[in-house]
Amino acid sequence: MQNDNLEIYISKEASKNLSKLLKENHYSCVRLSYVKSCCAKGQLDIILDDIKEKDLKYNCNSIILVYDNEVSDNIKKVEIIHKNNNFMMKITPKNNNSCKNSCCNNHTSSTCNNNCNNNCNNSNCNKGCPYKNKSF
Repeated sequence: MQNDNLEIYISKEASKNLSKLLKENHYSCVRLSYVKSCCAKGQLDIILDDIKEKDLKYNCNSIILVYDNEVSDNIKKVEIIHKNNNFMMKITPKNNNSCKNSCCNNHTSSTCNNNCNNNCNNSNCNKGCPYKNKSF
């Protein structure tokens, strides 16, 4: 199902177990929280929480999922399953270009050397790639 350009899919098993956790721990929703990471796809944390005023809400099988604009701005699709007593998520970002994820703009990470060398000539990237043609 889709809401605010964010597609969310929850398996029946995950839905059942999330609902149980919410009831047992007296929380009102499941929060999807975006975690920024340099030179990699952004990640999501899944947290039991209570609804806040500015949250974007998504209803699925009596479970309320909430998230903020940062999630919907960066993530295209979230798939949640429950397997072997664990919740697992598959995240599809809206953009796979590492320079657009601030990697080449962030001067603190040498791990994006290859991405900068390969991508900073791309018109989508900034012209001042800090790691271009540097050896580490």
